[in-house]
Amino acid sequence: MPRVNLSQAEKDLIERWKIAARYQTPRLSGLAIEGNDGIRGIRNLAVNFDRPITVICGKNGCGKSTLISLSRLGFQQDHQLDDLFLEINNPHPFNDFSVHWSYLKHDPPQISLDGGTSTYSTPPPAKNVVYIGLSRIAPAWENTALTAHFRQQPVWESQNQLEPRNLERLRDILNKPFTGAGWGKSGAYEMRTCSTHATYTSFNMCTGEEMLVEMIRLLQQAEVESLVLIEDAEIGLNPVVMPRFARHLVEICESKRLQVILSTHSLDLITAFPSELVCLIKSDGAAHQAKDNPEMQEIFTSISSQVESDVIIFCEDDVAESLIRQAVSGDLRRRLKVVYGSKTKLLAYAEAHLKAGWPQIPLIVWDGDVNDNEVKKWLDSLDQMTRDELSAKVSRIKLPGELPPERWMLTQLDTDEGCQLLAEELNEDVPTTKAFLGMLSTMTAFHSLSYELAERTGLDEKAVLRSLTRSIGRLSTDPLAPLREQIGKAVNKEIIQVV
Repeated sequence: MPRVNLSQAEKDLIERWKIAARYQTPRLSGLAIEGNDGIRGIRNLAVNFDRPITVICGKNGCGKSTLISLSRLGFQQDHQLDDLFLEINNPHPFNDFSVHWSYLKHDPPQISLDGGTSTYSTPPPAKNVVYIGLSRIAPAWENTALTAHFRQQPVWESQNQLEPRNLERLRDILNKPFTGAGWGKSGAYEMRTCSTHATYTSFNMCTGEEMLVEMIRLLQQAEVESLVLIEDAEIGLNPVVMPRFARHLVEICESKRLQVILSTHSLDLITAFPSELVCLIKSDGAAHQAKDNPEMQEIFTSISSQVESDVIIFCEDDVAESLIRQAVSGDLRRRLKVVYGSKTKLLAYAEAHLKAGWPQIPLIVWDGDVNDNEVKKWLDSLDQMTRDELSAKVSRIKLPGELPPERWMLTQLDTDEGCQLLAEELNEDVPTTKAFLGMLSTMTAFHSLSYELAERTGLDEKAVLRSLTRSIGRLSTDPLAPLREQIGKAVNKEIIQVV
């Protein structure tokens, strides 16, 4: 479930939120929707926002984006109802509904909006609102006007850098040695920049870099006591970095006295925050309900969709998934549903799966560097009944080797055969590929392996990861054979527990 034990920073954030004298501007404490027609299918729903950070979660279509948009309308700004709830050939798509906002430090403490007339009971309070939408991850090269501009004028008119502390945050979250990051402007256009061993722009950034630089920039520029609204906060982020991202967001929120409302589908991001900050939106298609402090089982059931797959594998990231899918046959591959989670959360995910009563065969696959003592510690943190159920119903295995999977792959490919196979997959010559492998073997930030190789080959990270795992799968030594055998036994309902 979302964490019960709070860090000191989280305790300070929550306690200081309660001190009204710290805040000079109104804060949003709640939002309610009423009406026969409702808005976007929501007829009656009340949500509590009386917290410094609200993590809104729930399945697709439950109303997360609607709540983000309505939160924007609770304060004075350029956007109006018809701007955010536009419908083609229907200037008033929603009529019979009303919205009620509740505030801290505002008179009156509640104002309403009549959906039929788009009028407020009284003008909403003034406050700076920062909206961080999905445009932050749109690839620069897909914007033809932007691309054309920088082809004709590849120079900056102005440049800005992240503050030193925020650059440290970027380095910590992505575990990369950034020497600089910021944004530049040219004419009406703007792009992000990053520097490691070289400086590069949005045209060559990975999604995680692009998203984080933009988000940290907007948080840096946000006025003190702003309301910050973040759509799908997990987009572009590897599950491994979620706890670090959440920790830094808490610190920024506290230092600038921000109120943050974010939406997410990510179990890893949800569990990175304490339960006090989580709100689950439930919908059965007819009615909506907001639940504070939800249990993990309830979140898992609400967010994870039922699929035709009859095997569900809980592993740590896309590298693990790629190796797993490479190891098994096509028939079995098509039966798999894969869920990512940090290594400390995989048992909780399997437990939630069992409690939900879903029919898929559950299997945990940890990275090779997870040891028996770690697993024992995680099991010991559970009650005896849960341990017994997991031991009886859930297979627990590891990826090959005793190393992080990225490093293990390098050891397997560090042969003449491995280098030849990888060269074929990358469409490179053997000497160049051997140089790539030599460079990668010296890296300390092994999670950046796919990124670094993508930078040097001109391929995207997913293509590079596929090339690496396909090369492993083609080795005459068949290093994935033990994994293939263990998964095969597990899907035939034999309980395999190598850890």
